[in-house]
Amino acid sequence: MKKKRNILIMLFTFFVISISVWSCQWHKIEPVKAVPWNLTDTVSFSADIQPIFDSKCISCHANQSPYLTADKSYESLVNGGYINTSEPEKSGIYTRLHNDQHPSQSGTFSQSELNLLLTWLKQGALNN
Repeated sequence: MKKKRNILIMLFTFFVISISVWSCQWHKIEPVKAVPWNLTDTVSFSADIQPIFDSKCISCHANQSPYLTADKSYESLVNGGYINTSEPEKSGIYTRLHNDQHPSQSGTFSQSELNLLLTWLKQGALNN
C-alpha cells in the first residue's frame, strides 16, 4: 500500500512540476530608453526612421512589400498606402506595429521607436 502511495505522490509531484514549467512564459522586456529628441524636433526619415527598419524589418522586407531597404522604403510606404498624414494614428505602418499585428523577427518595437514613428507621421511623413 505504501508503494502505491509513494508512486502516486511521485506522479502528482511530477505533474505539478510539469504544469509549472510548461505554464511559464518568457517575455523579453526591453529597458526604457531615454528619448534622444524632443517632440518639437524634426524627425528625419533617413536618420531616425530608416534605422528602425534596418534593425527590425529588413530581414523580411528587403524582398517583399512594403520594401524597407534604404533605397526603396519611402516610396514603398507612400505608394503602398501605409502613410496617412491626416490621421497619423491610423497609418498602416503605425497601426500594424503599435497593435502588435506584425511583430518583427528581430524583436518587438519599443515604445520609444513607436513614438518616434508616430511623431514623424504627425510631422507630415517627410522624406528628409
